[in-house]
Amino acid sequence: FPFAKVVSLAGSGSASFLLTTTCLVKMKANLEETPYLVDKGKESRWQFSLAYAQLSSLLAPAQQLLDISRRPKQQRTPALETRPCPYACLP
Repeated sequence: FPFAKVVSLAGSGSASFLLTTTCLVKMKANLEETPYLVDKGKESRWQFSLAYAQLSSLLAPAQQLLDISRRPKQQRTPALETRPCPYACLP
């Protein structure tokens, strides 16, 4: 799913989060070798569970990127270039 089409992103419990989107790209739908299928306009909800990371280490940067994706196009690149890196090992 394109990040810009995410409607909501919220924690659900201590190690999982819920994501709601209005655009879904299906790769290998029904395990068939066909072009990608795109469902637009239909809301779908997904729940993800984290096995090796803390939920807070994922949600804070994801919420920040979601906010940036909703800005006007000309404001996105400057916002990405000036945002603090959430991981010390990345430049």
